[in-house]
Amino acid sequence: MAVLRKALFRYTMLFMSCILLCACQALHSDSQEPQSTLVDYAGIWMTPCLSINDRSSSTIRLELENGNYRSELFTYNAQNCHSTENRDYTEIESGTYTIGDTVAVPSGVLAHGISLFVESRLRNGVPDVISDDEVVGDFFHRNENTLYRATGSRIGVDGIFVPDAIDFSAAYFLQEE
Repeated sequence: MAVLRKALFRYTMLFMSCILLCACQALHSDSQEPQSTLVDYAGIWMTPCLSINDRSSSTIRLELENGNYRSELFTYNAQNCHSTENRDYTEIESGTYTIGDTVAVPSGVLAHGISLFVESRLRNGVPDVISDDEVVGDFFHRNENTLYRATGSRIGVDGIFVPDAIDFSAAYFLQEE
């Protein structure tokens, strides 16, 4: 009888250990956050000359490095974006950025929500007033040496960005890493 009790006790302990192990594994897998693929967006990016209308054009230069960014928008009163004498408008913005989670976008590409925290802005050399919480929410998608940028819709006080109908038509090309 004592041998039977010991055997029953061992089987019960083995059974309970298996249940406990399975429960711990299920709990552990449920508590892990989904993995998101990290993409390196660091570098100096530049758009080609973009035609605004038949009389003006623009370029945008975007520098991303170690959580800091600088954006330079140049508008020209001609179709030649590289002629400084035709430069009509300049906007230079700087601040910090954070890369958010992977975002499911309608096209199916791997994109990330990016928050640009604006710290300073100059419009034609004149400082702009920046509020303490000015954040630009964008979506970035990188395909080798091309960076695609789109802006989503901002909803609510928390600034949740919704990627509905995102158009990644703004393409920047890597100038240097």
